[in-house]
This record gives sequence, structure tokens and C-alpha cells, in this order.
Amino acid sequence: MAASTLSPATPSQICSSKNGVFSSSQALMLKPTRTRLVGKEKGMRITCQATSIPADRVPDMSKRQLMNLLLLGAIALPTAGMLVPYATFFAPPGSGGTGGGTIAKDALGNDVLAAEWLKSHGPGDRTLTQGLKGDPTYLVVEQDRTLATYGINASLALAHADVDDGKVLFVPWVETDFRTGDDPWWA
Repeated sequence: MAASTLSPATPSQICSSKNGVFSSSQALMLKPTRTRLVGKEKGMRITCQATSIPADRVPDMSKRQLMNLLLLGAIALPTAGMLVPYATFFAPPGSGGTGGGTIAKDALGNDVLAAEWLKSHGPGDRTLTQGLKGDPTYLVVEQDRTLATYGINASLALAHADVDDGKVLFVPWVETDFRTGDDPWWA
């Protein structure tokens, strides 16, 4: 068996370039020793070098806390700077509608204006728009060429379809489902 020992470091070499840890040419030099089958091997005793640092060279607690806060800030600020835009990318945009509603959007992402929608869509038309939470929602045109007071989500959940400032506004449906007479399963 081959054994090896580390080169010793005196207290004066702890922070100097002679230490081997800080020197690039002598980094962690190992000194191989001969293998002996019989006899005791005398090796160097390795002690913790941190205990040999004089007490006046150890930073006080306030300085250590300041360095910890600087380290925390140096890590937290860039991390938050990267995570905030990433998180806002996946959050659907809110358009500030009243009552917690969402302005309906067409296939191109433009707001649905009720008057223009009724001009271009005939009676009985059901066209997908972007509704609550960005989900696809059918906007229904009644037989008398008016918008229905409800929108049907692609999962068959209902949403109120109101007109606010000429724009179609979807508001969550929490009343009884008029199709079945039961409480809404989606609320």
C-alpha cells in the first residue's frame, strides 16, 4: 500500500503563498512515501489551522453580519431580477375590468367590440374568444342579432357576457346553471 502525507504548514504560512493551497504551482502537493511491510510509519500530524489564527485577526460579529447581508443581497437581487419577468410572463394580463371580469379577445388578441362583432357574425353564431383566465370561451349571437348574456367555456362552464364601454366583458358565473338547474360545478 502506498501512503502519502501533506506538506506541513507553519502558522506563518497560513495566509501566504508558500502554503501550497494558495500557490498555483504547488497546489496541494503530495509527498509519496515508500511502502513498508514491517514497521511503524511516522507521519505528520495534521491540525486545524483555523485554531492557530490569533484572536485579533478574527473579524468581529458585526463585520461578519455585514458580510452575510452583502452576500445575501448580491445573490437575492439578481435572482429576483430574473424571476420577476419570468413569473409575469406566465401570468395572464389583467385589463382592469370592473367586477373581476376579463375583456373578451378575438383570435388576434384584440378586444372584442360588441357592435363590430354583431356586424360580422350572424344569428346563431358561436365563435371562440379568449375568456376568463385566458381560456377559450364561445361568444354566442342570439337569433335577434344580440349577444347572449352568457358565454360557454370550452369545458362547458358558463360565464356572464356583459357589455362595458362597448367591449364584451366576461364575468364568472356563480348562479344556478340554467341548463341543468344545479349549482355550477366550476364555481
